[in-house]
Amino acid sequence: MIAAELPALNLARGLSHFSSRLLSWEDREMVLGFRKSIFALLPAQFRLLDPALDDIEHAELQWAETYLRSPGLTLGVFCHGKLIAFASSLLPRAQGGGDPSRLLQLSDADIERSAQMSACMVAPEFRGMRLQSKLLNWRKDMAILSGRTLLVSMTACGNIYSLRNMLEIGMSIRWIGELKRQRWWQVLALDMRARRQGDAKMEFSSHVCVDAENYTKQAELVGKGFEGLVMLFRPDAAGNVRGHFEFAKRISEAR
Repeated sequence: MIAAELPALNLARGLSHFSSRLLSWEDREMVLGFRKSIFALLPAQFRLLDPALDDIEHAELQWAETYLRSPGLTLGVFCHGKLIAFASSLLPRAQGGGDPSRLLQLSDADIERSAQMSACMVAPEFRGMRLQSKLLNWRKDMAILSGRTLLVSMTACGNIYSLRNMLEIGMSIRWIGELKRQRWWQVLALDMRARRQGDAKMEFSSHVCVDAENYTKQAELVGKGFEGLVMLFRPDAAGNVRGHFEFAKRISEAR
């Protein structure tokens, strides 16, 4: 795919000194070095792999093979030639969708129409500029341009900023579970075909509000056909503000 065919990143005017391009296998040392620097700052529960137990180097090379080669896509953002952010997607073939497809039990047909949004990382000194949000929308636009109509992504429970950005573009929590002990993750999805064709109503009923840290209850609701739609902040009985998720059922499924 040539640069002229790529969606615009639509950065703010004040960020005109930033540039972006697709990253390739030849960029792997730069990208993996950047990933290592970001991982070093993440809480343990935000990581699926444990540096003390897992072969991180091998896993990172596998990541590069997947996302720096086709059918992977990774967009890098640069400031004066230095990588400051990136976001990756996968446009899988049937039976090649990875963890999100497996956890959502997608059919081969749904895998082939999906775009699976993977890692998005921003250097600490460049956060607060809504780069993650811009990169999320870029990947959505890339999916549409590529003829994909089902967006799928995963995020660690507690990663509020990533989750909030995904909920804002219409994705909803479709799966939640403990992938490793005390490491809970959520899978989100957005079926753009259903919304466009009108073959699934977007109205919801049976709304339930759940504490953002009550993962067991959230998993129970998802198992009953509920979807997590929005994150709210409400005071508890002691007056402390706590995060909550609003779960609900689609009307077509609630009947």
